[in-house]
Amino acid sequence: TKQYIETVKVSNIPWHRLTTTYGRATDFPAHLEVLWDMKNVDAIDAAGEELAQNIEHQSTLWHATPFALIFLLRIFKKAVEEQGHNEIARYLVKELAELF
Repeated sequence: TKQYIETVKVSNIPWHRLTTTYGRATDFPAHLEVLWDMKNVDAIDAAGEELAQNIEHQSTLWHATPFALIFLLRIFKKAVEEQGHNEIARYLVKELAELF
C-alpha cells in the first residue's frame, strides 16, 4: 500500500532472503546508504552499478527489485531537492533517471 511504501525502513526489509541476479540482496542496505549520503561520485558509481546489475538482468526483475525501487525513488526525490546546491546530487539525479 501507499502507507507501507512511504514508511518502510531499509532495516525492515529481510534483504538476506531476497534474491537478485547474482545471489542475495544482503549488501543492498550499504549500497543504498552510499547513494543516500551523496558524498562521493566514485562510491555512488560503484554502489549504483551493483544495484542496477542486481535488480534487473536481461529484462528479468528479481525479488529484491520492488523493495530496492522504494528506496531508490526516495533517494531520487532527495537528490532532486538538493541538486540546486549539491553537485553530487545533480549527478545522482541524472544517473538514477537513466536507471528508471
